[in-house]
Amino acid sequence: MLQEDAVNISQGLLDALMKLWSKDKYQVIETLNLLELTYKSRVNEDIIFIEHNEMNFSDILIESWDGTISFIDWCVNNNIEHYIGNLKSRVFSNEKKNYIEYIISSKSMLYSLLRDYPSDIDKILNWNNKPSVNDFTLNEKIKLWVEDTPLKERTDLDAATKPARKVAGYCPKPFFDYIVCYDEAHMCCSGWHAAKSIGNPSEQSLKDIWNSEQAKLFRQSIIDGSYRYCLHDSCFFLTDKDYQFPELEAYSETIQADIRRGDGAVSHGPAFLNCGFDMSCNLSCPSCRNEAVIEFGERAEKIQQIETKVEQMGSFFHSMYISGSGDPFGSPHSKKFLKRMNRETFPNLKDIVLHSNGQLFTQRNWLQLPQFVRDCTICVEISLDGASKETIEHHRRGVNFKKLYENLKFIANLRKEFAICSLKFSFVVQDNNFHEMSNFVAFCSELNADSIVFTKIVNWGTFTEQQYLHKAVHLPGHPRHQELLQILQAANLQNENVDLGNLSPLVTIPDTYI
Repeated sequence: MLQEDAVNISQGLLDALMKLWSKDKYQVIETLNLLELTYKSRVNEDIIFIEHNEMNFSDILIESWDGTISFIDWCVNNNIEHYIGNLKSRVFSNEKKNYIEYIISSKSMLYSLLRDYPSDIDKILNWNNKPSVNDFTLNEKIKLWVEDTPLKERTDLDAATKPARKVAGYCPKPFFDYIVCYDEAHMCCSGWHAAKSIGNPSEQSLKDIWNSEQAKLFRQSIIDGSYRYCLHDSCFFLTDKDYQFPELEAYSETIQADIRRGDGAVSHGPAFLNCGFDMSCNLSCPSCRNEAVIEFGERAEKIQQIETKVEQMGSFFHSMYISGSGDPFGSPHSKKFLKRMNRETFPNLKDIVLHSNGQLFTQRNWLQLPQFVRDCTICVEISLDGASKETIEHHRRGVNFKKLYENLKFIANLRKEFAICSLKFSFVVQDNNFHEMSNFVAFCSELNADSIVFTKIVNWGTFTEQQYLHKAVHLPGHPRHQELLQILQAANLQNENVDLGNLSPLVTIPDTYI
């Protein structure tokens, strides 16, 4: 135990903790004693991991602690990711220890770290002599300098070299797509890359974010052909060995000029918007969230402000995706947003994707959409993650399967009557549903599906690392991985309307897939 007259931590660490927690010396010692007493941990002399929120840090940090070694030693070994978002709480007292070294225990841990660490990813790549995020390997150490370390002390920081071109052509997403979330924004699905958010829509102008410094950095990685932030085992395009990105001549003269300039700035607005700023949903699917969410209070007000910002940029958008984070009919905010959409606000809008769990996609809700919306080219995507009542109910917490199936038949009829232009069903592959992949194709085909998409499960922060590894049957180390490989050879999974997405490498090169 720590004693008032025999503190076994350095004075620098003690001073830092007093400042961080706004406590005096004795209150800090009492807090550390409680940590040590409650969790049988000991405090390292020069370093401690702590959560800002007073005593709430404890449960967050020990969530995955296996107890085989002391809690602090476990943290120092850098084998967890739950404190990644709290890097500013990692306190250093020894001036000579001016960098952090993490053991990369998982890819999700690495990507979270790259996003949250307060330095550009290009700097981090340079510090570690890596040309791209894909060149880090599991169990190796990644070195991160403390942000306020003077440049002259970074003896291993050489001048950045020009990234090598590794991918031909230019991915269109950074030049057309805008994914607007509540407090972050991207130009591509965040599960497909490790780049930092390009801005905060709750606090910034959407026009400013579109050409922010982070946005320009991301575009530069496409322009120079390095694709150094992109995850080559997750991006649907990069996992498809036959796909080729458009060459420069395929783009308009305006975009060609932007690409040739090379600074990552663009002189045009986004054409596609993914409305990912509203988490509200009538269900709480385990792969997405731990509990049902209906935004209210201050967050609801912020959502309305973001909607206003979207409407102010309405003339740019040709297509829109609702919703990348919730359900268009399960959210009161999305329903109101859809109901007030009109040609004056969105003069160039032609295509709308409605992504739903289907539970509230009723005839009544469909007819309540304004004629302007229903006159657009409507594509409907339904996420089910199962082909049987039992599996769907497990993966769609709160669903009424009987009602859902009635709605699915209604949607199938909309497709039959050409009220919607396409119908897509999606399925997140994991340990307890992959056995239904073939049946899912048959189930969706009976519902007039135009396309059926499978994708590997991603940890969006709803699982511990161990829970995720248990679910991630696509990983070679999973005990049922070989069963998945056999199922992927099923004849109806090779149909032209079936897209195996980022699982496709498992079909062609299963032994080398990572």
